[in-house]
Parts: sequence; C-alpha cells; structure tokens
Amino acid sequence: MKKGAFELNFYVRGEQKQVVIDDKLATDDDGNIINAKPSMDGQSWYLPLIEKAYAKMNVNYKNLNKGNNVDNLLALR
Repeated sequence: MKKGAFELNFYVRGEQKQVVIDDKLATDDDGNIINAKPSMDGQSWYLPLIEKAYAKMNVNYKNLNKGNNVDNLLALR
C-alpha cells in the first residue's frame, strides 16, 4: 500500500468489499473539512476516512443521503 493510501473493508449483504482511498479529504473554500470531522482532539481521522471510503463504495457522497441507516451500520461490522 502506498503512503497516504488506506484500504478499508466493508460488508454488503455478507460480501466483503475492499475500498482503497487516498488521504485527501474534501474541504470548503476556507479549508474546513466538509462532512465528518476528526475527533475532538483533532488527532483521530478515522471517521472522515471511513466516510470517504463508504462514499466511494456508493459512487459518491451524494448517494449516502439515499442510504438506509441499518444497512450503513451493518456495513461497518
């Protein structure tokens, strides 16, 4: 795996799906992270990276709004 790349595994209908993302996160014009934020201390970035990978698995961020919360949580097990 290249530096700055992450491989995450999700489970969709019992089937494992591997998603590879880079470490770049979407920001607004002021450089603020869009969508999920890091931990309160700003040191843990797992939530924004999981969200990015999940969005990639679902084609884009826009498609996340159409998801079912139960399906989303099951994919993280």
